[in-house]
Amino acid sequence: MAVATVPEAFLHFIWRTKRFFPHHLKTTEGQSIQLVSTGQYNRDAGPDFLHARVYIDEALWVGNIEIHVRASEWYAHGHQENPAYDSVILHVVFEEDRPVYLSNGSRLPCLELAHKIPPGSLKAFQKIAHSLDAIPCRSWLSEVPRLYWAGWLDRLLIERLESKVRQLQEELQHLRGDWEQLFYQKTAYGLGLPVNAEAMEMLAAATPLQILRHYRDQPLQLEALLFGQAGLLQGRFKDAYPEQLQQEYRFLQQKHQLQPIPVGHWKYARLRPSSFPDLRIAQLAGLLCRRNWNFSSLLEINTLDLFSEWLAPEISFYWTSHFRLDTPSKTIPKSLGRQQMQVLLINVISPLLFLYGSQVHRQDLQRRATDWLSALPGEDNRIVRAWKEQPSPVATAADSQALIHLFKNYCRHRRCLDCQVGQWIIGQAPAAEHDDPSAR
Repeated sequence: MAVATVPEAFLHFIWRTKRFFPHHLKTTEGQSIQLVSTGQYNRDAGPDFLHARVYIDEALWVGNIEIHVRASEWYAHGHQENPAYDSVILHVVFEEDRPVYLSNGSRLPCLELAHKIPPGSLKAFQKIAHSLDAIPCRSWLSEVPRLYWAGWLDRLLIERLESKVRQLQEELQHLRGDWEQLFYQKTAYGLGLPVNAEAMEMLAAATPLQILRHYRDQPLQLEALLFGQAGLLQGRFKDAYPEQLQQEYRFLQQKHQLQPIPVGHWKYARLRPSSFPDLRIAQLAGLLCRRNWNFSSLLEINTLDLFSEWLAPEISFYWTSHFRLDTPSKTIPKSLGRQQMQVLLINVISPLLFLYGSQVHRQDLQRRATDWLSALPGEDNRIVRAWKEQPSPVATAADSQALIHLFKNYCRHRRCLDCQVGQWIIGQAPAAEHDDPSAR
């Protein structure tokens, strides 16, 4: 492989996973090398690997290791002017195009890897690196053992939850630690998925829970507040019910000094009627009317059956024959469906439980978050369907969440060297001594 096509990150991977021929190692000046420890990988400033232990000839050296594609990059990066690099005991490069000298004038021992990397690993990396496929390693996936997938998916799921938790932590800080308001806003967000999530969360933020709590026993007033704040009670209506809501809202808006969100945020195009924002707002109101619907109660629910019962809003009779205000429909129940409950559990409930569990050191809540995802069927969306075409497992929501994270955070950014599947593919060529040119 040409030097230009070997990125430094690939050499980091080869070194830290020891995917090179380990015997008959010599410096470019002919000194024998015996590795005791390749060092600790350093992602921060300074040498690439710390605290390595290396025998050069008969002397044991303890220090750091710096890796470059070409040796001349030592000078291109200005390491000769940085005292932190005086601790480097071995320069590992793909090609030594010039010798390197430390500040004391001594020549830095150099190990060339150009002929020490298994050809199969080089070829696999080159193919993946130049792949135009959205999933770069697609053609190899059938070879990856299923058992290998299992551990990687577990880790990806935790990464996915942790990324959601970081965002929730910022929102919780903005709300000054108000878990109930956060729970209310994120539930509204979840009810609005996929296209009205932001608008629903804006509505919840504009209609504080501390106000709505006063109307939990007054469904008409509670709906009036939410629909009015959504900007959906403007104009004239034919039905008596929205007229009532409109009258109630005019009074409540003045009483609580409320400002509605712009009505233009709501989207209806290409939505099924069951996902119309009017019905979702009515369902949110139905949840808020329940005395036991709060974050504290959620923490006590330990089974999915109990969760399904708990997440069953009792909405007003008007909505049995309407999906939108002033627009009649067939008379059918408008309760939350199983799919919407799963959407809420995946995108709202599990991340909240995981965050709260981590903050109060309750591993049972963190396990509940992952166990519930493992008990739900896998999701069906564009990203998940791309994986379903492959041998990779998508049996549960835990699997689909893990694979979504894999695609968005690894495949899309070509982080194949950080992906355990990519590492398996690149590293599957055996580093056997009989393949080592220097062993002949």
